[in-house]
Amino acid sequence: MHEFIPTTPDHVEAISVRVRESDKAVIQAATGKTPAEELRNRMKTSPNVWTWILDGEPVAIFGLDPYSLLENIWHPWLVATDAIEKCPVLFLKTCKKVLPMLLSDGKTLLDYADSRDTRILNWLRWLGFTIFPEEPLGASGVPFHRCEMR
Repeated sequence: MHEFIPTTPDHVEAISVRVRESDKAVIQAATGKTPAEELRNRMKTSPNVWTWILDGEPVAIFGLDPYSLLENIWHPWLVATDAIEKCPVLFLKTCKKVLPMLLSDGKTLLDYADSRDTRILNWLRWLGFTIFPEEPLGASGVPFHRCEMR
């Protein structure tokens, strides 16, 4: 059984201590923050933040941050635990179902993906994002790819 519910501070704490290593690396490279700090920040900046509950356990938190309200550009983000690796088909199907909600009202989705994380780049490509050439970004200057979906 799985469901999406509004994120609570308890979900942030539960996820932040079990974040996937790849997500930790991206958070550190992009922001210089810990997963807990970044998730708490996202709770403040994202108008809607959801937790994916799988078999009663929080396994991922995701949301949209406004990037440019005038141009209706939004930054999607996801922080997950290794539990999503145990059900990759369900995860992928669920992502496809959630995508229309994220794109509602003519939104453009804009993200930056760590070029070292080919799994994430493949996932974004599979979802339909356009992947642009890498460029240095973030606190440590690690190469990231701009990823966009309209």
